[in-house]
Amino acid sequence: MNLSCRYKKQLSYITCLLLLFPSFTAKSVNAQLIRDRSLGVESSKVKSSVDRDLIEGGAIRDNNLFHSFQEFNVNPNQKVYFSNPDNITNILTRVTGNNISRILGTLGVDGNANLFLINPNGIVFGENAFLDIKGSFVASSGNGIVFDNYNFNTLNPKSPPLLTINLPLGIQLGSNPGEIEVQGKGHYLTTAPPFSLQLERSDRSTGLRVNPGNTLALIGGNVNLSGGVLTAESGKIELAAVNEGVVGINNNIRGWEFDYSRVENFGDIQLIEKSLADVSGVGSGFVEVRAQNLRMSDGSVLWTQNLGDAVSGDIIVNVGDSLLVEGTTPDAAIRTGIFSEALGGNGGNVKVDAKKVTVLAGGSIAAYTYGKYSGGNVDINASESILVDGISTLNPVIISAIAASNFSEGKAGINTVSTKELTISNGGMIVSATLGSGEPGLVKVKANDILLDGRSPITFSGGGLITNSIGEETSAADLVVDTATLRLENGGIVSSSTQSSSDAGNITINATEFVEIKGRGLANRPSVVTSASRPLDEATRDFLGLFPDFVAGNSGSVSINTPKLRISDGGLINLVSEGLGKSGRVEVNADSIILNNEGGITIETNDDDAGNIQLNTNILQINDGIINASTSGSGEGGDINIDATESVEVNGGGFEKLQQNVINPPLNNQKLTLNSFDNGIVTASEGEGASGNILINTPNFTASDGGLVATTTLTQGSGGDITINAADTLKLDNSLLGTGTFTPLDSGNVNLTARQFTAIGGAQVITNTFAQGRAGNLTVNVSESIDLIDPSAQGFVSGLFATSSQTASGRGKPLRCGGSLRCSKWRNPKGGDIKVTTKDFNIVDGAGVSVSGEGVGDSGNIDIEAVKLFLENSSITAQSVSGEGGNINLSILESLILRNNSTISTQAGTQNSGGGNGGNITINGGLVVAVPEENSDINANAFQGDGGNILINTPGLFGIQFRNQTTPQSDITASSQFGIDGDFNLNLQELDITSGLIELPENLTNAADRIAAGCPTDEEARFVTSGRGGIPQNPKQVLPNEIVLQDLRTFTSSPSSPSSPSTPSQIKEATRWIVNKDGGIEFVADNTQVQQNSKNCQPVK
Repeated sequence: MNLSCRYKKQLSYITCLLLLFPSFTAKSVNAQLIRDRSLGVESSKVKSSVDRDLIEGGAIRDNNLFHSFQEFNVNPNQKVYFSNPDNITNILTRVTGNNISRILGTLGVDGNANLFLINPNGIVFGENAFLDIKGSFVASSGNGIVFDNYNFNTLNPKSPPLLTINLPLGIQLGSNPGEIEVQGKGHYLTTAPPFSLQLERSDRSTGLRVNPGNTLALIGGNVNLSGGVLTAESGKIELAAVNEGVVGINNNIRGWEFDYSRVENFGDIQLIEKSLADVSGVGSGFVEVRAQNLRMSDGSVLWTQNLGDAVSGDIIVNVGDSLLVEGTTPDAAIRTGIFSEALGGNGGNVKVDAKKVTVLAGGSIAAYTYGKYSGGNVDINASESILVDGISTLNPVIISAIAASNFSEGKAGINTVSTKELTISNGGMIVSATLGSGEPGLVKVKANDILLDGRSPITFSGGGLITNSIGEETSAADLVVDTATLRLENGGIVSSSTQSSSDAGNITINATEFVEIKGRGLANRPSVVTSASRPLDEATRDFLGLFPDFVAGNSGSVSINTPKLRISDGGLINLVSEGLGKSGRVEVNADSIILNNEGGITIETNDDDAGNIQLNTNILQINDGIINASTSGSGEGGDINIDATESVEVNGGGFEKLQQNVINPPLNNQKLTLNSFDNGIVTASEGEGASGNILINTPNFTASDGGLVATTTLTQGSGGDITINAADTLKLDNSLLGTGTFTPLDSGNVNLTARQFTAIGGAQVITNTFAQGRAGNLTVNVSESIDLIDPSAQGFVSGLFATSSQTASGRGKPLRCGGSLRCSKWRNPKGGDIKVTTKDFNIVDGAGVSVSGEGVGDSGNIDIEAVKLFLENSSITAQSVSGEGGNINLSILESLILRNNSTISTQAGTQNSGGGNGGNITINGGLVVAVPEENSDINANAFQGDGGNILINTPGLFGIQFRNQTTPQSDITASSQFGIDGDFNLNLQELDITSGLIELPENLTNAADRIAAGCPTDEEARFVTSGRGGIPQNPKQVLPNEIVLQDLRTFTSSPSSPSSPSTPSQIKEATRWIVNKDGGIEFVADNTQVQQNSKNCQPVK
């Protein structure tokens, strides 16, 4: 008993006693409703009966009825009604005492009038409180209701004047208003399967309710709903926490509108323990919340659900500081959230304005459509930050989310998020989903800084921005991100996907500073920007009740515009089409693009064509990263196009890794797969489709440390081309560049253009086929120099290669040889051709230029145009195993030099295979030089077929000569072991000593008209040293005694002696060629003396 009194200490002593002794019920009623007599003879009267208490009397002014009480409370099980005289539309009640009003039973109006209840001390609605009001209800802890010419005030209570009093204009709140609290047992909402998103009411009626179309408003210092339930079907619910100011009132067709323009300080609002504000109905109503802070938890809900075809209202949340939406109901059945749902008509919008918005532990802000009408938009504007984090601690399937989704025939709304800092983490999502035949919405994100952190306690959820379609005919929504910085970490996601026959959406990212995608999350899930098309698995189809023969549509495209794009540690930009659809394209416009440590940009497609990858940048740097466009079905692989205004660098993960993944499997008769290519720039096909092309335009291109640039087909398709246009330098170091096929179709071509081209450290350029297809052509145009040098530590020599393998079971191997351009073909009439155009071409340390056919096919041809060609311990070969040897055509302007076992060969066949005829060798132009004892050879030999022909047109052939068979000396051979030897023809051209001379005009310019006259050699001459004093005006003047820069010495003129005539050196005419001790060629004269008459130097006129 004493405990109860202490618990009820806010009540007066009399009130406590009455609660303890129910026998005093009649007196209790009167004690709870105590009039203050401020209205005089118009004071309120309480008429009690068995079933209810009726409040009569009051001051009537126009259509307003005023009541004034010192205490106003409603006991449990008590029913208190206001009498509603005719023509009264507003009943206004004030409490002038010092105590809180407690409404623990039923409060009603005996009519259709609106009811206003104000108590500056606060108002508490108990868990059994019930409103029986046909009009609107406004409860406030304000101290007055403002009219045009009157203030119905609780601090200075007066009777209303006998003047005309129209509608109330506002509610005035003091500096420390009391709280409004609604207690209850919480809502009884359920969800509809299969998605557990659509809310449904139960039949249990509870809480505060007004009739359909009316307003239920709670306006106080702070407003707390602890399990409280508010219902205004198709009407309006207003929750406002105002510390001080005047809240304007306007009654219009949508109910009571409240204006907060004259409010500067707001309080806090809290919805906990399954609280609910519900305006659902046939044409749903409005919910508006105004506060400094709004906290929602424990499955509490702001809800509007349009059940008819009328216009739906919005949910508007405007808080000065923070909005927190957190958790679920204790059974994890209902999310805490703000929800707009469209079932029979268009859904309402959800609008949030705050400094900070936080959605945690399965909370949600969402607009859904479940019918044929459009869903509402979600518009969240947070001036400082938005955090969407985590999943429900009670049910890991429930994810924190901001969503605008379509689950039927309608159209999803637009999901717009604007803030300074956006963080989505631990499985949280901003999402737009479509399931059905309706239209998708759009996700728009605008922020200064965005962090998508995918760390999550479950394997299937990563934090991110997501649009998704599972509908039969519905595409996924597009996703647009505008930000300064975007970071994806630990499995963070930006995704638009489809699991149906419809298309995935497009993703556009505009970041004014940088985009960074790095790391992996749980289950090795990468951080990724992706648009994907994937069929649903059977278990998921059964769960959703969908038809079984779903096929995937097209994936969307990804466009990124930013100064800096950095992808690292397994992060990806990835387009996927696993069904019958096409994949989109990736376009990146950035000042710099850096891919580190398995970071990549990839496109994968199956039975339709892959899209292209377009990179526009100043600098592209790949460090053990990957750019890959591949196909695994009948579709064509995508192209990779790179335009870099400064440089492209492709640095691998070490040559050992390249050797293990790409080179060794064919050597060991093992199959390559798409997964074999995990770094570099690659287009690949593992199906019937062709692989795509690679085009790179840049001033400087470098591939090093196992870097890979390749196009390949692994089963049936043809290979793509590689074209690199390097305006300045093209350098390959310990890397691989090439095209290859394991199919009966042709491999692609390689086209290289540069000012300087260098391949070192075992670097190789390859056009290759490992089956019946034809190897592609290889064309190299370099304006200044080509250097193929320096083998790798693994024994791979630098150069340009392509070959075919007869023993690789359709899966081939690169040739272990150095510095060669080798284009080859197996079981085809001809291998690929090589054409090289340059000024200086140096091939050393085992390098070479080679075309070959290792099956029954013919070798291709080699054409080289250069000013100088130098080989040292290297080769130029056009060889075949069983087919015809290729031709070698060398057009060398100045000199062809062979040193230290260098070879130019068109050999056909082997000891075991026999083979066809040897190819022809034609050398035109400059000198051909070798060192006799260094065993450098030019041969066009064959085993079973005829030897090839050799034609050399040169002004001089030195250190090498024709022989019938090869010897340890430097030889020229055109032999056949079993066939007819070929022919050798040497055409020694006369040296044109006038080559390079310029014909002068007949009338030469008179030198005297152009320069000052020189000193005649036969006259007196003078040589003057000017020192630091300066120089004379012309060659005939000496320095004066006084000069501007004073010297310490004086100058006197003296006659000079005539100079002796000079004897010009004798000109010796060159008459023969010699090889010097360094192996160089010199054109020299003999020792005959040639006398010339000397002449005196004559004056220049």
